[in-house]
Amino acid sequence: PPAGGASSAAAVAVESMVFLSLANLLAGGPELWRLVARWCETSVTGTVVIGSPMQPMQLSAAPEEVARSAEAVMQLLRHGMGYVVQNDSVPSDGAKSNECTIVGMMDRTHATLPLRSHAVFLEGRKRRTRLRDVMRVVRSQLGRGRRFSLRVNTDLDLVTTMLREHHEDNWVGPTLETIWAEMFSKGNLIVFELWALEADGTERIIAADFGHPHSDFAFYVATRFFDRDYKTCMPGFILAFAEAEVLARLGYDLWDLGGTNLSPMMQYKPEVAIEMRKGLFLDHLQETRRRARTAAAPAPRPASGVLVAEIGEDDLWGAVAAELGEAGKAGAENEAGTEAEGGTSSGGTQGAEGDEEAKVPCKAAPVPEGPAEVQVDPSLALAESKRRAAQLRFQEVHAELLAGGFGATEAAAEA
Repeated sequence: PPAGGASSAAAVAVESMVFLSLANLLAGGPELWRLVARWCETSVTGTVVIGSPMQPMQLSAAPEEVARSAEAVMQLLRHGMGYVVQNDSVPSDGAKSNECTIVGMMDRTHATLPLRSHAVFLEGRKRRTRLRDVMRVVRSQLGRGRRFSLRVNTDLDLVTTMLREHHEDNWVGPTLETIWAEMFSKGNLIVFELWALEADGTERIIAADFGHPHSDFAFYVATRFFDRDYKTCMPGFILAFAEAEVLARLGYDLWDLGGTNLSPMMQYKPEVAIEMRKGLFLDHLQETRRRARTAAAPAPRPASGVLVAEIGEDDLWGAVAAELGEAGKAGAENEAGTEAEGGTSSGGTQGAEGDEEAKVPCKAAPVPEGPAEVQVDPSLALAESKRRAAQLRFQEVHAELLAGGFGATEAAAEA
């Protein structure tokens, strides 16, 4: 080792801005994944400029370019990046532009919901509280004659108009809308809509998520809005949990909200998803890719039309698991309470002379015959259960990789 005990490992240089050529983006493959892994550690801003410093890529809505622009968006998602566009607005002279700049996003903290991880989600107090609040709202609104319905892709023009009205600084403009229309026709843009059904028979959209299914088993939400007239009903949260439940039932693994930070606009994300470092998110995404290699077919796209005619508590992701957890907790408390009452009655009668009874030494409790019952710390039992589950999952992934042609050492490292 060098003098003074300093490490011989080369320092990793940080990158304030990273660039990715359009050719490399569209080609994908191992080289792009290596770049993504590097940027995950070195990128300071979390932005990836598509193109070159002097000529960033322009998404184009021109008929001969729109398909390539749509594929560029999908490739970003498949490689663990989100996206935003810049300069996509109607000029002051009213002329319609056909181009805008696309930027890939690699935020260091991600908000993602692994759709099979109910227990992990419910470990967070704020997440549990938010889910219970949404369950309560669905119940209370039903009692007032208002119901909620989950629908998909009923009117793209209407929801994009509502999106523009909701966000004053909306980054979605006419160019991206044209590209979205192309993606919509191919099933690569899905709009989940929350409808309020009033007692008088009227109905209206009160929230919507614009998202993209990708990597066979993942779903990315690009942007969303809700009707502020209904904010006391928490429409964005109802939509989030109902949408996640539908995706889980269809076989999706991940519901991804992209990057998160301390911005007020981002504060809802940790309440409906799990915040994680970018590297851990990429691990989850790679897991979906491994599943895709062995699965018979990708998870199907949600069908257009009405998915849930009337949302109930069981239609909210995590609600059943939360109720089961509460029932188990109540049962344990009742059992503990029963044991406590039994202990009190055997120690003497409490009453007006309770103080005098307390002065009388209690007789030693008889020693039960047979082996003593061992009291297991629930937290230790949970940790052991997780350890065993992880070990079994490691063995499954290792076997899959071996079957796919990996060497034993390589498969073990990957698993």
